[in-house]
Amino acid sequence: MDAIFDRSYLDTVLDAVKSWADVICSVVETAGEGVKLFPGQINPKTLKIPAGTPEDPGFFADNRELQGCHPHCHNLLFDLGSLDVFYTLEGVTGGRRYNKAADEYLKWFFENCLYPGSRYFPWGEHVGYDMVKKEIRRGSYKGGHEVKDHIIPWDCFWRFSPEAVRNEISVAFRSHICDEKTFAFNRHAAMDGTPNTGSWPCSLMDSGGLYLYGWAWLYKKEGKAELLNWVKRMHALPMAGKSKTTGLFCTAEDRPDEMWYHDVLSYAALVLPAAALLGDEGETLRKDALDLIGNYYKYAYNAEKGLFYDTLNISSGKPVTGLSPHCPEKERSNPEYIKAYTRPEFLPVWENLENSNNVTGVLVSSAVSYFYSKDRRALDLFTAALKTVDIPAFVQSGKKTIAGKIAGVILALCHIYRLTGEENYLREAAPLVEYALKNNYRNGIFVTAFDGGDEYYCTRGGTGDLASALLAFWIACCREDLPLPLIRDVIGDCSW
Repeated sequence: MDAIFDRSYLDTVLDAVKSWADVICSVVETAGEGVKLFPGQINPKTLKIPAGTPEDPGFFADNRELQGCHPHCHNLLFDLGSLDVFYTLEGVTGGRRYNKAADEYLKWFFENCLYPGSRYFPWGEHVGYDMVKKEIRRGSYKGGHEVKDHIIPWDCFWRFSPEAVRNEISVAFRSHICDEKTFAFNRHAAMDGTPNTGSWPCSLMDSGGLYLYGWAWLYKKEGKAELLNWVKRMHALPMAGKSKTTGLFCTAEDRPDEMWYHDVLSYAALVLPAAALLGDEGETLRKDALDLIGNYYKYAYNAEKGLFYDTLNISSGKPVTGLSPHCPEKERSNPEYIKAYTRPEFLPVWENLENSNNVTGVLVSSAVSYFYSKDRRALDLFTAALKTVDIPAFVQSGKKTIAGKIAGVILALCHIYRLTGEENYLREAAPLVEYALKNNYRNGIFVTAFDGGDEYYCTRGGTGDLASALLAFWIACCREDLPLPLIRDVIGDCSW
């Protein structure tokens, strides 16, 4: 690939990734006696964990709900990309330093970080492990157990604690079910192990698909028929709610005729890996997921404008704009409710809007779906999303965005290149790689910012995923013998 990209330029990309990994190792060595976890945040000026003070705030220090993202917290969910890099670097460098650091991280996590009593993983936005105080930090929201949007490397975790993995998949995930008859669930569950049975559901399928994949993985590992039954019952939930006219399902129970967050697409991207694991037993999952992708493309994409609708009425397939009719009548003068129940006409492309997904997420979900299915419908959707994302225009604009969005697009392009052999996908990625090195790299470490504020290394902002994306780009260009780091976050923005 030297004919396309100068080798010295490619070496600069790899050097940035190795420098980032070295900084992580250095911070781990100094962060706390014996703690082997990777930090969730780093101040790029001091190369230390942020103090969480007005002088060195980091992100989310004062957010009582998002304590899993506190400046002092490590968070396993947002470190999946980082761990992939550390394990992949062994094949690049020939040394074991990074592999050893990743092994020590996971060993320490499973020996010291599981929640007392329930033994649930402390991961996701609401709960994490405080590396400074050496204790689990939990937010004010009682349903602190929440994971979504990611393809989890269960095989890797199993090497360190089969018991913990089995408990997380078969007990913690199962505790989210609210209705045993329908399998309706809430993406939040209590960390103490109290099940959601009988409580109000909010069945967001970017979490349901994650549970389904976990159950499918454990079924293939241990062969328990009950787990396959759970897979089928979870999948039956959105399929039962599909519109007969559009083939789409609603995002959550409080708006039974509306789909937003491109939920059918992120769900499909989580179901297809499960279907691949299950083989013949997953054929129905595969077919249904691919149908969802085709239906989403048919109704969500406005070819004339080259944009994707944000919210659709699942019966008519028409866009829903303005204030949703499902906004409670008594709250229609409440600014918070108006904000929550008002969706834009079109999905934002790159913008960082609160409580919103992006067209970059459509691109990443379709790339994941193509990776696991090799079906043309997923590639066609990817092609449309790539046109809408318009990388040259974004780079030329000079606008900043969350590191995870850049990472997701680069990773997606590298994987599509590997699957198709078409070098134009690497050419599309190159300007974003240069953009990232210019705008998201400070003092040997990757950074991001939220809402135009200070820049920090922050895994919830996708900085670890950015390291994974740049390594994937280097491997795609220089080492055809090595596998690319996988896309872990199926919407490519670290759950923002």
